[in-house]
Amino acid sequence: MRRRSRLALVTAILGLLVGCRAVLGIDTSREVISTDAGDSGPPDAPGDVSEPAPLVSVFCHDLRPAPGFCDDFDVDPFEGTWDNAAETPDPGVGGGGTLTPDTTRFQSAPRSALLQVPQILPGVAAVSVLVTTAPKGLATLEISAAVRIDTEFFPDAEGHASVLSVSFVGGAGRFVEIRRGKSGSVLVLYDGTAVPLREPFPVGAWKTVEMRFTFGATAEGPRVMTYIDGVGAGQAPLPADFYRAADYPRVAVGPGAAVGPMRELRMNVDNVFLRGTLQ
Repeated sequence: MRRRSRLALVTAILGLLVGCRAVLGIDTSREVISTDAGDSGPPDAPGDVSEPAPLVSVFCHDLRPAPGFCDDFDVDPFEGTWDNAAETPDPGVGGGGTLTPDTTRFQSAPRSALLQVPQILPGVAAVSVLVTTAPKGLATLEISAAVRIDTEFFPDAEGHASVLSVSFVGGAGRFVEIRRGKSGSVLVLYDGTAVPLREPFPVGAWKTVEMRFTFGATAEGPRVMTYIDGVGAGQAPLPADFYRAADYPRVAVGPGAAVGPMRELRMNVDNVFLRGTLQ
């Protein structure tokens, strides 16, 4: 009964994330996924030094191969490339959660996104996420985000919060998430499968967190793989019917589905990108 109620709570929170689906451009060449960033440096500064230089998205500008979606939070409007921007109030925050720009902590200057959820009691939920929707008909999907967690405390096994999650619109409530809790970081599937992440993901340090899906017909079948700073951290097989070509993967970055008891969780997110290939 407790597991059903917890799944119902997660489903209800994911319902907060339904916003406009700004369909992303993706690479259709089936090339191997790469996370190499260019080193060509920022664009030339404006000639008129009397005027302040405009915000420039350097990380996304230099990333090669160019991803279908990228945001380093260095240009305005702050949430302009996310589904969050399409609705008021922001569908990505609830239960006291907040989502703001941060110019004090970032992986690439001058700013990142600060996502916070307050201290919450047992059984109470909160959410603070950035949401975007990938195209349907994918064979592969890669999501990468630089993440820094500066405060968290889970007094028992009931409290938890996601870091990165993907739900499938039309996919009977199926989702996959990287979750934080008392036991550390785990990869969690909709059916309760939990795979502890092998790579360290400590508080107070920037970590690049990745989730990679293969949906097409491969020798191993559908699978989700996780990486921390480019090193494999854990993976799990997926059912053959886990993903349908008509489903839209909805990506949520930040402490979504946060369930108490837990103290305040403060997370910075920077340099987010998505790549995919079509079936």
